[in-house]
Amino acid sequence: MIESSSDCQAPLGLNGHGGGIYYRYNGFDDIEGSAIFENTIISGNSTYIYGGGIYLNMSTPHSCLITGCTLSSNQASQGGGLYGGDENTLVYNTIFENNYATGYGGGGINKSNSVFMDCKIRNNTSDGGGGGLYSSWAGSNPQLINCEFSGNIAYGYTGGGGICLNNCASPKIMGCEFYNNSAMDGKGGGISLHYHAYSDEEKRGEIINCIFADNYASEEGGAILFETYCSTEIPFYFINNTITQNSGFDSGGIYSSSELSVQNSIVYYNSPNDIIGDNGLTTISYCNTTELMEGEGNMSELPEFIGNGDFHLSWNSPCIDRGTMLNAPDSDIDGDKRPEGEGIDIGADEFVDSDSQETIIILTDASPNATVEADSIAKIYGTNGANNIIVGSGADVELINFPGENSIIIQSQSSFSAYRTGAMIILDGSDGTKIKLPATMTQQSIIINDVEKILAIDSGCIMINDQIVNLDSVAIE
Repeated sequence: MIESSSDCQAPLGLNGHGGGIYYRYNGFDDIEGSAIFENTIISGNSTYIYGGGIYLNMSTPHSCLITGCTLSSNQASQGGGLYGGDENTLVYNTIFENNYATGYGGGGINKSNSVFMDCKIRNNTSDGGGGGLYSSWAGSNPQLINCEFSGNIAYGYTGGGGICLNNCASPKIMGCEFYNNSAMDGKGGGISLHYHAYSDEEKRGEIINCIFADNYASEEGGAILFETYCSTEIPFYFINNTITQNSGFDSGGIYSSSELSVQNSIVYYNSPNDIIGDNGLTTISYCNTTELMEGEGNMSELPEFIGNGDFHLSWNSPCIDRGTMLNAPDSDIDGDKRPEGEGIDIGADEFVDSDSQETIIILTDASPNATVEADSIAKIYGTNGANNIIVGSGADVELINFPGENSIIIQSQSSFSAYRTGAMIILDGSDGTKIKLPATMTQQSIIINDVEKILAIDSGCIMINDQIVNLDSVAIE
């Protein structure tokens, strides 16, 4: 198993592919095989064509698993972090951050049917399309499940700050979150989707149980753009999603020129408007929008989110029990079953009592500090600069997007242990305090029992002071 690959350049003998790792399967087509990349840090590599971090060149029935890895600060023309993969490729629990593509796919580029599950794609940049991820292959069916796309930027008309899916058939995007992605010269701040529609129900494209917030496009579709290359009677399903606080030149929320069914969704607080559906091909039903839209079961009422960047429904939300069971998923973005009450809730969240227990905090450059009270649960989205976090005793905290030099003060006098999962560090206190935070290439200051500890990646290893943090739990000295 490869522990790390860093600061490499692809040799000319590999045709400029795979700055960090070039993997090619040379077996016969009828012989099965597999490749596994596990708990590997691939950082600071470059190549002038495909795959700054990893280049995969393989064919069915060969399979590939990428799990618990971090691909950061890599560069290529296409696929700054990752290039390649097919229907037998699974990318799981992997972080793509600060990668750069001079062409397409800042974080990664996927040319066929790969599955991305529980991945975090953050702060990647593309000069073409797909700041976070780009997929372009006729008839392909990429699947994105429970992934986070945040802070990605795409330049160029193709757009897709978070994702650009070009020429795809039936993508499946489920339980994903899209925050602060930007299409600076194009369409679709969160997603730019240009797809082939099919008359086969099994090939229907779907986006279900997703959240789009604070995304931007200089053209149409601040949150998402739908365009199709052909017309059929089988609409794309956009069901139980939450779209809020997005902005674009024409439509801040959804822009569609294709057969699209928007159902059980909150599309609210977007600028300059929520939904534009050209050609009369978009149907809207059981949705809550800023301005009442024509269609069965639609409403226009304040959605009553929990607030402070938390888009779970509050107990008094009018969206509770107001959706339709038709085509609705059997669970929500958190995995809570639907329906929880008398009917399906509108939006990505199905209200349950436990929703009110977790606080979501989104920091900004103007307000980079946060305090988490003792015995509370919080998820904090940081800025690219310096953030200052105070954690009370017994609190359960997850820190997301903390690439800068940050200060974390833990107000607990208990003993702590640490272990890693991928490039994430879990700090466990004997008093129940628990902190999950990313290890980054910059140093993080952590104050435990009034003593400063430095968390950093050094020579491919995650270190707390001079202790190596591995998969097994170790006591922090």
